Amino acid sequence: MMHFFSKTNLLLVVIFGLSNEVLAGVGDTYVCKEKETNFAGYKAEFILYWNENSFEQKYKVEKGSVDTSTTAKFTIDTPDYFISIYPYQSAYESAYVTSSFDGMNFTNQFIDKDYTYVSSYDCEKF
Repeated sequence: MMHFFSKTNLLLVVIFGLSNEVLAGVGDTYVCKEKETNFAGYKAEFILYWNENSFEQKYKVEKGSVDTSTTAKFTIDTPDYFISIYPYQSAYESAYVTSSFDGMNFTNQFIDKDYTYVSSYDCEKF
């Protein structure tokens, strides 16, 4: 009988230990913080809303920065992750952003003809 309880406890530890990855998905909200200081001298933060066909980013605007909040449709989405490729709205006519999210890590890659910049974020469910 005691052996059964120790196996059950181990199973519960494994289930709850992996729950953040397993339970990520549509309808969830996350707080995301940039992993490294960006070229503007701070670590960006935003709220990420994982919607059914799109995602929405609401940035915390730092002094001297501009609001780059966005909503974009998914290019690829599964119950566990999404990828979105969309044009960047600025003076860069040929610029695109590729965003990906797996429930814990969010990555933006800004791509222009002569320039590429990648930013990575740690995210926690809100």
